[in-house]
Amino acid sequence: GNPSHGVRNDSSSPSMNNVTATGTGTGGIGIGNNYGVRNIFSSSPSMNNVTATATGGNTNYGVDNEASSSPSIRNSSITGTTNSIHNNGSTAKVADTVLDGAVSGTGFTCSSVSTSVGVALGPDCLADRVVTVADAGGDYTSLSAALAAIGTTLPAASAEKPYVVRVAPGTYTETST
Repeated sequence: GNPSHGVRNDSSSPSMNNVTATGTGTGGIGIGNNYGVRNIFSSSPSMNNVTATATGGNTNYGVDNEASSSPSIRNSSITGTTNSIHNNGSTAKVADTVLDGAVSGTGFTCSSVSTSVGVALGPDCLADRVVTVADAGGDYTSLSAALAAIGTTLPAASAEKPYVVRVAPGTYTETST
């Protein structure tokens, strides 16, 4: 259906433990929004060991927080092809969690949070903006993979928050477009 919710918390604050929530579907103009977990109207769930995924539509949020919602997310895996977590007039506390997709909005408090490729995120759930390319021991093994990650699995670059891409010594043979 439209929208598709794996779990929708509407003015509620449940304990969500060991939950898998998936919102998938397709859509046309103005439809096709998918939410792994959607928290609206002051919902404040405690989410522990939750896998929340949203794919396939026009807008896909792994966790969507709207209208003064404030979830606590711990030991979880959050995936959204638009954003892993989206805050709109809300806050989110996130710890010991893997995010696949950038976050959007403000109000994040994060600790021990990383991307799906192991890049540590800062206290605002944004990357420290340094990416390393190396044959071994780097974030990526090719420059093209590092650049492709910016704005997809990593937050987008901006004039205020650019990235530094460090390239370790070695031979890299690539074609750039």
